[in-house]
Amino acid sequence: MVMGRHLAQINQALIDIACGRLKRLIVSLPPRHTKTLLCARAFILWYLGSFPDNRVIYATYNDSLAAELGWNVRRDFDAWGNRLFGLTLSKEAAAKKWWHIEGHGEAGFQAGGWASLGGGLGADLLILDDLIKGSRETDSQQYRDSVWNWYQSFTLARLQPNAAVVVIGTRWSSDDVTGRILERPHNEWRELKYPAKAEDNDPLDREAGDWLFPEFKPIHEYEEAERDIAPFYWAAQWQQRPGLNVAAEFPDEYFSRPDFWFHDWPADISPRVVFLDPSKGRTDKSDYSAFVRLGTNYTGELWVQGYLGRKPTPVLVDEALWHMRDFEPTAIAVEEAAWQELIATILEDRMRQGGVPSPDRFGSLSHQNINKQTRIRRLAPWLANGLIHFHDDPQTRLLVQQLREFPQGTHDDGPDALEGAIRLLAEVGDGFEDNYKAPRVPVEYR
Repeated sequence: MVMGRHLAQINQALIDIACGRLKRLIVSLPPRHTKTLLCARAFILWYLGSFPDNRVIYATYNDSLAAELGWNVRRDFDAWGNRLFGLTLSKEAAAKKWWHIEGHGEAGFQAGGWASLGGGLGADLLILDDLIKGSRETDSQQYRDSVWNWYQSFTLARLQPNAAVVVIGTRWSSDDVTGRILERPHNEWRELKYPAKAEDNDPLDREAGDWLFPEFKPIHEYEEAERDIAPFYWAAQWQQRPGLNVAAEFPDEYFSRPDFWFHDWPADISPRVVFLDPSKGRTDKSDYSAFVRLGTNYTGELWVQGYLGRKPTPVLVDEALWHMRDFEPTAIAVEEAAWQELIATILEDRMRQGGVPSPDRFGSLSHQNINKQTRIRRLAPWLANGLIHFHDDPQTRLLVQQLREFPQGTHDDGPDALEGAIRLLAEVGDGFEDNYKAPRVPVEYR
């Protein structure tokens, strides 16, 4: 294997992982730059040869790829284990995806597609390799959420004390597992990311424009890739600068503040409003119906929680009643349109029947004949000045994804509902209307 400078850096980090000096490592590389060969196949062979009482679990996007890696590592261990480490494979457990080392109990190796790996033995070393297969999976919020939920539940349940985790892959989205890990506060992860074409502050101190691995990949192939690949995929996969769309309205830094996400609503939120932008559609191609909970505590900052889905009218009415009981808003409104007015009428009848008190402000809210894109662009000062905090849950993340993709994304119902909620808050919050027109910038953001 040709040893590029980036591979030497990665190799040292893997040694730190094995020796316990480092517990969490992320390696992001362009496609076909030997990341799996070094960080999985070669590293697992050396790691288990050096620490034969330990156990390695390897996960990737499907079982067949995991089986291929497992077969290659097992074959390498069979060929070199005795010569290099004085170790042999167990004859009783030597499958492609599950094998042990002779004389070392249940230590050894297990592999699988992430969706098939559940309960079982613990891992001293967990390697996650390209958990997202391609663009179809990347474009699915449900898929990204499923991978993230598996990652959180699996790692918590299967890691042994003092275990290490290595995440390797090519970036597809700022909302992939790597992106979600890195946005967490108090991060213990070390990230090694290598763009194909050197940029400012290059980790290898290359000159801007230098290619990453010309000893392995000819320069003309790099140049052809940069020319032929769409800018979005070039930035994400080859430069390790993923965004949800390079033509997006709002830059990535709007969404990367340490306090961007929150888990618990502040106790002093008042007033608080609920806004509904409904949709008639129920198929996976239809627009979303979007509820937005929004509140402020007069600091000039906003707290937001989104509820997006494709639901029939009776379900929307039931959900609106639940929001009124659970959130106790000062105001609730529905986007003004002929059939939205029908929802408001049905909702009013249900409130009377159920004895649900009417908020101070209830009914429809006009968009004042301003087109949707212009309305959503009104959110820019709030985002730019760090004045909006988003609840950390899957449906609010979908709202944020739509913000990040705007105006090129397929859907923008969540951002439109958020802007409507801010307009509603401006109606009912004393002194808030001026903030709505020109958000106050806290000292720390000036």
